[in-house]
Amino acid sequence: GRKFKGRGRGGKGNDSSPRKKIQF
Repeated sequence: GRKFKGRGRGGKGNDSSPRKKIQF
């Protein structure tokens, strides 16, 4: 999935990989 591209900060950075929830 897209890695925090346009998703903004404070949410799921990578919605494709729920295991690594990058808080950006």
